[in-house]
Amino acid sequence: MKIKKVEIEAFRAYKMKSEGTFDFTNADDLPSNFVAIFAPNGFGKSSFYDAVEWAVTNHLERLGGDYNRVNYEGAARATKDLDKGQEILRNKYVNDDVKTRVVVSTTLPIPFKRELGKLRINGRDLRFGEKGRENDYFRRVILSQDEIDRFLREAKPHERYTKFMENFGGETEKVRKELTALILDNKSELLALDSQREAIIAELDQPVDLSIFYSFNALATQLNAGGENILLADENFSAQAEHELNASLVSRQHELSVEREANVRAVDTLADRLVKIPEIELNSQFLIDQKAISERLDQGVKDAGGYQELLNAHEKSTSDVQEASQRSANILDVINHSVVFFQSESRLNDIAQRQITLGDIQPGHAAQLSGFAKALSDLNLELKKADDRAAFLRNSIDNAGPIYAELTSHRARLRKTFRFAWMQQSWINFKPT
Repeated sequence: MKIKKVEIEAFRAYKMKSEGTFDFTNADDLPSNFVAIFAPNGFGKSSFYDAVEWAVTNHLERLGGDYNRVNYEGAARATKDLDKGQEILRNKYVNDDVKTRVVVSTTLPIPFKRELGKLRINGRDLRFGEKGRENDYFRRVILSQDEIDRFLREAKPHERYTKFMENFGGETEKVRKELTALILDNKSELLALDSQREAIIAELDQPVDLSIFYSFNALATQLNAGGENILLADENFSAQAEHELNASLVSRQHELSVEREANVRAVDTLADRLVKIPEIELNSQFLIDQKAISERLDQGVKDAGGYQELLNAHEKSTSDVQEASQRSANILDVINHSVVFFQSESRLNDIAQRQITLGDIQPGHAAQLSGFAKALSDLNLELKKADDRAAFLRNSIDNAGPIYAELTSHRARLRKTFRFAWMQQSWINFKPT
């Protein structure tokens, strides 16, 4: 990637876009292979680099990094205007309607564009710390002025070399550091081995103390007299013999240790048993005393078995008595209900007999009722005719007194006949329950 054009507006030292436009292309609209920017101090060289870094990474290491963070943060706070946010990136002399923006056009299809948003009263236009950083590769391929200043201020040559290799050494520097660490570790190990070798040589140069062998042979002779089989040291004693002797001594020592531990456990067990002998004697006497009690308890258990059988028989008898009482109560209930049942049955028989009698009488009454109904119909018809005659003769009522009296008497008879027929019908419809 090569930079073709940089457009800076209202950013740091650059006020207008016309002052901050840098075109690095040649006549064929191709980016130049080499670009040098030179100017006196205070003419915006650092601001140009800050603009490019901010547009690409959304961060400004020189101002927002940990190296100079405290200084620049304090300076921004000291120059802050009232009722206005801290303006670290924005040029303080531009109009409010001019936005702070930087556009970096490169050989990539999409340019890097960055623009400041609206600033809060209690905020700042530069983010401190690592949050929001983008395109960290920019810091690895471009060395900032701040990095150069720190590199030149290192007084010790090896520290300058370290910083230079951290930025440009890459994987080769990592491998070199690992190899250097391994070489130093090997040198320290070799020095330790040399010290051990010299100590062993010095020890070998010391004369042999024969009294040690005499003491060992004397002790081994005593042990062999006790049944052991230990090889004695003589002038033919070799390193292999020493190894075999050490192995046999270690093995025998382990066997004796095991036997000793077993003996100690046996002694402890016997001591515990000796301590418990009085307690055992006391328990034996207690067992003898308890034997008689146990016999009585056994007899009691047998008797308890018999008592339990008697108790079970008593409970069964009680249960049988309760069942018999319940059955007697049920029989009494049946007897009491039987009297009521026979009375009800007798009454039902009487009612059935009456129903049969009424059933026999009903056809005659029905025929009689039918005759009464026909007579009633005829009477009603005659009554209608009489009414018609009464209406016809109403005009001559004054001259027909005897006729009117006869009609009145006839009507009274008809009413008596009708009332008698109605009473007969009501009596037939009556059914006793």
